[in-house]
Amino acid sequence: MSLIGKLSNLEILKLEYGDSEGDTWTTKDDESKKFKFLKLLHLDLKHWNSSSNHFPILERLVLYFCEKLEEIPSEFGNIPTLQKINVHYCGKYVENSALEIREEQQDTGIEEFEVTIHS
Repeated sequence: MSLIGKLSNLEILKLEYGDSEGDTWTTKDDESKKFKFLKLLHLDLKHWNSSSNHFPILERLVLYFCEKLEEIPSEFGNIPTLQKINVHYCGKYVENSALEIREEQQDTGIEEFEVTIHS
């Protein structure tokens, strides 16, 4: 997914149906600074390594049918702009990590943080 870093003004990213290379996505500091919306659909990702400073202004995360994904990076709980996570048919581990991120956001005083889960 190194091509992403070349799209410096991109605010919305939708990765679908095998757009990933391999089963691990490790984001980098220069890849995703301006993303506000990130949607992952039917990817074969198993591991997602990321930091909150990789997505500093992310507002919404949507995951559909990422059944192999083990978790949403816990660092997403430290993104102050994150308002909503939607999880659709991704498995219990991803669902649990979304709920943990919601707890972390609420612990920091962000009461309107929303998690929607469809399983």
